[in-house]
Amino acid sequence: MKNVLLVEYNKNTVDAILSETDWNISVLIVPQEQYKVLYEGKNRIGKVYTQEDFFLNENYSLFEYKDLVNLWKAQLKVENFYRRFNDDYQDAKYSYYRGLCLVKKIYLENDIDVVIVSGYNEGRTADRLITEFALYRDVPSYNIEPMLYQKDLIYDNKNDFIKSEHFMHILCNFYMSVMNRIKTALINTDIHF
Repeated sequence: MKNVLLVEYNKNTVDAILSETDWNISVLIVPQEQYKVLYEGKNRIGKVYTQEDFFLNENYSLFEYKDLVNLWKAQLKVENFYRRFNDDYQDAKYSYYRGLCLVKKIYLENDIDVVIVSGYNEGRTADRLITEFALYRDVPSYNIEPMLYQKDLIYDNKNDFIKSEHFMHILCNFYMSVMNRIKTALINTDIHF
């Protein structure tokens, strides 16, 4: 049984993991409160966060300078994301620090074997920093994105490549069945290019 940190933008990946595997979703990050309510208290789902929780975090007890030194590239990416919406550089830094403390708490309090982001990294702390912190902690991290005529794109954050076949080969012992379910779920979405 694997423990997954899942960043989910729709229900398909959650449903696939719960129906096709024996995995636990240790941490689930959803876009809005309505999804949080949907999954809280469900069997095999641990803590559920919304994207807003990372922005509103007020617990800075885990803040350490060494994390800033080790994650400086992630900091630039996240701050640049926030700068698209607000021209105050200090607000962008503050948003990064808030998110960093919550991300660190999540990794310290939960047993995480793999990180899956259902979608691409937009740059916010709830996706980009989750995958960057996975790299920092040497946890496998992948993005799954529906692309081009109902095909899927799998991005390996550690090895920095895009290729579905290689992804399946790497994770064949514990991911093959859920991958097929996810691909089917993604094909059945309303996303068309």
